Amino acid sequence: MSALVRVYVYWSQVEPEPGRYAWTVVDAILGQLDPADEVWVTVCSSSPWATRHRTGFLPSSPARDPRRYERFVSDLVTRCRGRVDYWQCNNEPSNTGLLWAGTAADYVEQLTAFHRCVRGADPDATVVLGGCGATPSTCSPSISTVTRTTSPTRWSPSAA
Repeated sequence: MSALVRVYVYWSQVEPEPGRYAWTVVDAILGQLDPADEVWVTVCSSSPWATRHRTGFLPSSPARDPRRYERFVSDLVTRCRGRVDYWQCNNEPSNTGLLWAGTAADYVEQLTAFHRCVRGADPDATVVLGGCGATPSTCSPSISTVTRTTSPTRWSPSAA
């Protein structure tokens, strides 16, 4: 029987140091999947060296070097090509401070790059929006606007 499997992958897990990939976590995830499973991977841009807010876990934040981020996302999606159905850029960026340490404009810029990299590495994959996980009254107004102006489940740069 197939299932929807959702997992989180952190930049710091996959590239703990600049240019050194550790695929152990990714390969372990892929190795446990049933071929019929639908797979949703949330990629969190959290890193002690590669992101503006230095952390190994949360909050995610914009990349210090957008080209390095694009290379990381492309390499990750290429590694998982054909095995992952849905890719998500960070989780609930509306929850600023706890889950996202950037602005709405930062998120849109990173999401645009993420989308381009995912579609370039695996054209059959779908990019889903991180969305607004907080209640409307506590949701960051600028991120809330981004989530209202884009599709709740499928995002493309032309929708923003």
